[in-house]
Amino acid sequence: MPIRIGKEAFYGIWADKKSNPAPKVNKTPPDLEKVVQILKDKREEKGLTLEEIADTLFITRRVLRSIESGDWKNLPPMVYVKGYILQYASLLGVSDLAFG
Repeated sequence: MPIRIGKEAFYGIWADKKSNPAPKVNKTPPDLEKVVQILKDKREEKGLTLEEIADTLFITRRVLRSIESGDWKNLPPMVYVKGYILQYASLLGVSDLAFG
């Protein structure tokens, strides 16, 4: 038997989420600043462009540009960004990355 709740209770749940949204990250986390700089330096050392990296990893150029420039507010949730960074590092042969 399904549990029924009143409209007020249902809409109250959504109202709470709307009034208390999750904070947006507008600044590069300190540990990622170093990691991103290492990756950017390694990419430039190998003579690769962002377009080549994007095409190889199937990550949009916009996302890669935002990662390299530290424009965190225009990126997907951090869990995805960390995955992109790990793929990027693997492609460049950088294996000793540590970030939170």
